[in-house]
Amino acid sequence: MATDIQTMREKICELGRLLFDRKLTDAFGGNISARVGKHILITPRYAGAQFNWQLKPEQIIVATADGKKLEGSDEMSRESRAHFRLYEDFPKGNGIVHGHARNILAFCAAGVPIPPILEANFPLGEIGFCEFGPAITNELAESIVKALHKKEDALADLAACVMAPWHGIFALAQTVDDAYNAVELIDNAAYIILMSSGLSQLSTHASGWVERTALLKEELAKYGKPTE
Repeated sequence: MATDIQTMREKICELGRLLFDRKLTDAFGGNISARVGKHILITPRYAGAQFNWQLKPEQIIVATADGKKLEGSDEMSRESRAHFRLYEDFPKGNGIVHGHARNILAFCAAGVPIPPILEANFPLGEIGFCEFGPAITNELAESIVKALHKKEDALADLAACVMAPWHGIFALAQTVDDAYNAVELIDNAAYIILMSSGLSQLSTHASGWVERTALLKEELAKYGKPTE
């Protein structure tokens, strides 16, 4: 178990650097956690603001399932209550990534859902919103849990994800790698939508995203691929 925990601490540090370098979170916030046996591992407070996501394994907090800190050189992430609540309600969830992804934030600010515009995004479904709750509060944690209970099919396929209004993205998956991958897939979709928003003025083939998504479903159905 000690070896598994050390390996996961190293993995979380690696994913944190990727998250920051690929602008899937910023210096202001974001957090990563993973379940290892009966323990929860989570990034420290101010991982971005003080450490620019250049974390060392000993900084990753090791805690009990009810949030009691056992190891770690720093304080626990301020958003930890959301992580612990998700692990409590979703036994199959073993990894969580919360990010302030640059392209996703545009949709968070505008209150616009992100449709699954690419084939790779279909397992995630449309990425909508939880009810508003201020950052680092119990209200936000409960709102995220409630929203993700409606996405349990997505959790079985890849990851259950939701946007918090004016805040960021939360991804719960069976592995922390899958949670990271889901955030990147959703940010890619957000980027494509933002960058191609003027295509309808340039090409008669680029109709609205609703129509394009419907067309993709039709094409996948021809091959017997699931589209919901």
